[in-house]
Amino acid sequence: MDQEHIRVKLQRAPDDLPENDQKFQEELGEFSRSLHSAGAHFSQSGMAFDSIDAHGYALAEYTIRQLAPVVIPAVTGAIGIWLQARYGRKVRIKIGPVEAEARTIDEIDKLLKRAADFQNGDSAKSSDA
Repeated sequence: MDQEHIRVKLQRAPDDLPENDQKFQEELGEFSRSLHSAGAHFSQSGMAFDSIDAHGYALAEYTIRQLAPVVIPAVTGAIGIWLQARYGRKVRIKIGPVEAEARTIDEIDKLLKRAADFQNGDSAKSSDA
């Protein structure tokens, strides 16, 4: 079975900073460092422009190639810290055609465990949880 990548999209709160704001970019940098420290193999999306005067910036969208069970608590913690930094933030987790939204650490942990089960080909365990 071809393993699906897990896509994580951090959604800003309605009153959050713009995605290209320096402070918001610093928060994304901290989040990326947390994933890296946890041993998660990921890539991050970015915005680029075709103008010499325009500056690109990182987006709050990540693709995790393989979500090992030992990495899940650290990824859950990193997402939880980001969510708690501002009221109204959410995270969307997508694997294959299935996408779900989470607002709490418990919801994130459950979604990541189900995504890892799916990624590892254990869909029976995923549907029981």
